[in-house]
Amino acid sequence: MKFNNVHKYFVLLIIFCFSLAALSLTAYEDFRVETWTKNLSNEKALIRKSSAKYLGLIGDRRAIPYLLKALKDEEPQVRAEACNALGLLGDESVKEYLENVLYKDTSPMVRSSAKRGLDNIETYTNLQKEKKLKEMKEKLKTTPPQAATPNPSANP
Repeated sequence: MKFNNVHKYFVLLIIFCFSLAALSLTAYEDFRVETWTKNLSNEKALIRKSSAKYLGLIGDRRAIPYLLKALKDEEPQVRAEACNALGLLGDESVKEYLENVLYKDTSPMVRSSAKRGLDNIETYTNLQKEKKLKEMKEKLKTTPPQAATPNPSANP
């Protein structure tokens, strides 16, 4: 079947629509992160707590600096949720901050959340290591062995 000009334009239109949709999703992701990070400064603790939780659930690492700031919030519920959110992000760069909270925060609830966050990061890290190891094993299975080349300096 030959494509005529109408078919070509139709295909181009579909490609354009998909490109536009992809750009819209990216803009929406930016909007979501921006909105929820702004809400971490809201005067109401419940909104700050919910914002921290949601930032952890959407999994965007751009939220890390804002969540680290939320670790110093006056309300323990907000600090606890920030610990949980940082744990969900699985980024090892925040371990030091969570360890600091674990040993220095006055609230048992916050310390417990810091421990949970650290455990989540550890689990995520281990899963990533297992995934890489599995990929390496698969690669070794599919890679043919190299023929041994004689060593000219070795005399039998």
